[in-house]
Amino acid sequence: MNMPTFRSLRRIFSRLLILTGIVVVSILPVQAWASAQDPPGSAWVVRTMHTSEFGVVEPEGLAFSSPTNTFIVLDASGNSTLITMDEHNAGSTGLPEAQRNAINAAFDPGRDSLFVLNRGRGEIAEIKLDRQGLPEPSAPLARSAVHALGIQDPQGMAFDPGDGRLFILDAGKAQIVVVTPHPTLSFDANEAIRANKIQRISLEHLGVGSLRGIAFNPTNGHLYISEPPQQKLYELTQAGELVSTVDLALLEINNLTAMTFAPSGDTTDDPNAINLYVVDSGTAAKSETTPSNSQIVELSLAPAAALPPGTTLLPTELVHVIDASNAAWDPSAPDTTGIDYWPMTGNLLIADSEVEEMKYWNGSNVFQSTLSGDLISTCSTLAFTREPTGLAINPSNNHIFFSDDGDDFIFEVSLGADGDYCTTDDTVTSTNLSDLYGVTDAEDVAYGNNTIFVAGGADAEVYIIPLGADGELGGGDDGPMTHFDTASLGFNVMEGLGYNADNGTLLLISSRKNDKY
Repeated sequence: MNMPTFRSLRRIFSRLLILTGIVVVSILPVQAWASAQDPPGSAWVVRTMHTSEFGVVEPEGLAFSSPTNTFIVLDASGNSTLITMDEHNAGSTGLPEAQRNAINAAFDPGRDSLFVLNRGRGEIAEIKLDRQGLPEPSAPLARSAVHALGIQDPQGMAFDPGDGRLFILDAGKAQIVVVTPHPTLSFDANEAIRANKIQRISLEHLGVGSLRGIAFNPTNGHLYISEPPQQKLYELTQAGELVSTVDLALLEINNLTAMTFAPSGDTTDDPNAINLYVVDSGTAAKSETTPSNSQIVELSLAPAAALPPGTTLLPTELVHVIDASNAAWDPSAPDTTGIDYWPMTGNLLIADSEVEEMKYWNGSNVFQSTLSGDLISTCSTLAFTREPTGLAINPSNNHIFFSDDGDDFIFEVSLGADGDYCTTDDTVTSTNLSDLYGVTDAEDVAYGNNTIFVAGGADAEVYIIPLGADGELGGGDDGPMTHFDTASLGFNVMEGLGYNADNGTLLLISSRKNDKY
């Protein structure tokens, strides 16, 4: 192939890469604005965690255990599941106290305990956690009678970690009940009333309807409640004054059930940075082919960064669209995530990280296609990863790199002596990016100039790893890893990477709807 033709193909591929990122990568909105009569609030999606991947189909409650840095996710059946900050299942256990009361659960770091309000019994149970962070239902429970509070319809609890005050959202009376704990009698309502330790924050003046979920923001002392039917999130002072309103519909949060504040999931953020995590129960699973779309969504309430002033915006032109669905390909690639141009073949190599979870699955999650979109061959990565999220090719030795955002690995495939991909003499080596470089949420991967570039999705980082003289990742002579932040460029969720060898530049793709550049 002559050089002009090769460069022309690279330009075509670069356009395809950009368009693929815009069209295929899961889309998250950047900012939600309230209606004109409400004070506008801003929020943008940092990341989403699909609860079905952790065995939780219908989540209703959410708490954050600061000692173990884990989320406690509760369902209506009384099951509690631990999810780590880096998105791993850390175990689960039954919790009878949470059965039909999952939404009314909150963690108090001052007492290192999970508290659950049992509406039927009119009491609050304090449940200690084991070393792993799971509730210990078999341990003796401390119980506080709360009948005297007169709560009609509890729809969420939250703690002020500074002084241990408990905030209970009473949707039935449109109020927030605030209880200051007794040193020895905890939240006994009769004692609190005698000691004048009860405060009631009326919400009637807001004129809102059905309320659910409450969270306390320790950075400003504000309270957050939601109105799911209207898909609204309200920020309030402790006097009940409305500070701002966020439209959850623009964030594609359909059915908020619970929420809590917790540290930012971006490991490169200030350690003191916190974000709001909400449970969106979505729609329950109806069958194996229509799974639950419940999710935990991490929201940043800080103003989103934008493209630096003066940056030149280049015009783009749609060149071609390749249909990889079952309408065009058999087998199909319904959730394509990684793509690269392969000079040796003159074709595209494409990865699908989710097809094995869908009804279209028939054993293939890697696809080779002509530039015009004709399917040539398929392969499977299941022998080493179920999540081939990103894909890159080293044209000098034809090694193929697959990233795995679930386990933060990069797998390098050598074609073997026959020089053909997907044959028995292929060999695979793996590199643990998390252990070696502290990379989390490894999304896409790109190759260029004897260097591997990795997109750190939730951290909004690009990690740069020189390969050394052997041209292989993890060969012992890799150069020192460096990285740069993309949030300052207005890219808060790094999903896609491409390398333009003609210019020695990177193409970055964000999955947020407003990052349209």
